[in-house]
Amino acid sequence: KEEVVAMKIPKILPLVAVCSLWLFSPPSWAAVEPQKPSEALSSARYQSLFKELRKKGFSQAEINAVFLDERVRFNAELARRLKSKISAKSFNYFSEEFGLLNKESLASGKYVANRYEFAFQKAEKKYGVDRFAVLAIMRVESYFGKYLGNELVINNLSTLFFHSKRRSDWAKGELVSLFLLVRESKADIFELKGSWAGAFGLVQFVPSSYRLRAVDGNGDGKIDLFDFEDAIFSAANFLKAAGYRSGDAAAMEKAIFQYNHSRAYVKATLAYREAIRDYLKERDS
Repeated sequence: KEEVVAMKIPKILPLVAVCSLWLFSPPSWAAVEPQKPSEALSSARYQSLFKELRKKGFSQAEINAVFLDERVRFNAELARRLKSKISAKSFNYFSEEFGLLNKESLASGKYVANRYEFAFQKAEKKYGVDRFAVLAIMRVESYFGKYLGNELVINNLSTLFFHSKRRSDWAKGELVSLFLLVRESKADIFELKGSWAGAFGLVQFVPSSYRLRAVDGNGDGKIDLFDFEDAIFSAANFLKAAGYRSGDAAAMEKAIFQYNHSRAYVKATLAYREAIRDYLKERDS
């Protein structure tokens, strides 16, 4: 048998020695923050999510297969922003960098309007939403597909769910909607990428909006928000359901606010709508 040697520890340790001990063995009260969902699955928060998913017919094995996958992790940068309380609401849509109303931005809108003219015509006829509003949504949300987000939707939603007190319940609902979306559309949850808020596609729908308002615009039997025709019809459908009426300023503002609960966003979207409308009329005259 090996001899066990008892190490005597003085009653008062030097500060450096105490700190070095903590590096290797943190005291019970020094909570170590999980770096990925798999390290937090036993928490009450995740257990409540799993309960909701099981109610929707998902087995625990199916749930574990997702959350224990090494690709599922918290978005460290988003978690940092949440801790520092950096708000997306403070984003300056009229900054030179965003270039909302510059010539390149308007020319891009004109290109999309012309290329998908037939789709815009059909969507306008079906939903009564003018193309200028849909173009504005596309421009502000993703710059017509230039900026779609490069983080997995499940990672961003998981980060909001675990790290944000204010958005946790909302993110929980979106995670449930994401699982349902994947089951219904047979999409790959590990390929669906989007923005920090878990929105994806050309018009940046969150999973619950996809399930409620996304539609097949090109008639191919599937809904793909990375496809322009599907995105055009889906945005128009959303705005119609939100009460959008062309020419009615109050109704337009209210509908766009439903798309994104930010007054700055509404102002920017309406500004681009007006600008692209005038730009297209000038070029057509």
